[in-house]
Amino acid sequence: MMNSIRKRLSDISVLRVICACLFAAAAIMIYSPACHAEENGKVFIEDNWDLYTDDTYYYILSELQKAADETGWNFGIYTTEEFDYDPERYGENTAYTMAGRKAEEIYDNAFGRDSSGMLFFCDIGYRYVVVAGDAENYISGKRLNNMLSSMKDEFFDHDDRGCAMVFIHSTLDYYRKGPGSTDITTMTVVIPLLAGLLIAAIACAVAVHSYKSIPKPDTQPYLDPGSLDIYHRENNLVHTSSYTYTRESSSGGGTHSGGFSGGHHGGGGFGGHR
Repeated sequence: MMNSIRKRLSDISVLRVICACLFAAAAIMIYSPACHAEENGKVFIEDNWDLYTDDTYYYILSELQKAADETGWNFGIYTTEEFDYDPERYGENTAYTMAGRKAEEIYDNAFGRDSSGMLFFCDIGYRYVVVAGDAENYISGKRLNNMLSSMKDEFFDHDDRGCAMVFIHSTLDYYRKGPGSTDITTMTVVIPLLAGLLIAAIACAVAVHSYKSIPKPDTQPYLDPGSLDIYHRENNLVHTSSYTYTRESSSGGGTHSGGFSGGHHGGGGFGGHR
């Protein structure tokens, strides 16, 4: 009898999980912020530093175009040895600001100040990513820091193609996940919240109905003297250990994000020669 009841309870629990997952998936597809581009953005690569072979150049360009087609944003990569905004020469904050200003200037000249898009400015002394317009709603804070950290690893490993791919694919990944900054509209928050409450109410109703249909177990066998044995077990831990590992970068500096004083776009970067 008890085995039958346990099996019934297990089946009901599985059913509840499946129903909840299906409702959640439907809500995400229906109520998530729109991820459809209204128009195609522009793209360019200006490789003054000669980091890319011809094959790599055209491959990255095609990936930039795919990203622009999906998001409707502008995408650009600009490499140079001309400026050398080295933190050891100018200081970290000054180098960061100088690189940011130059990157914003290049972005605005290519796409316009009021447009939406991304630019990877790759200087020999400092790398800076411009995040403009609607892109700031998707790529800022922790997301931007994670992108810059991964780009930094690829750059100092001398993988320039990999660095560009992180720039493109991280942008697309965050775009597909929806807005991830604090600049989120009220409707973006309220509608999914209401959908979640509705899903919870339906799941509770299903659970209540299911439990009402469970037959009442016969407790008489457990009321007879000597028919029930109760055991108590206790685990005593005598030693616990934990370990952490931190990867150090050869560049000697961290990443910075959030734009700079006097800037009009979002963004961030990292400095140092490799």
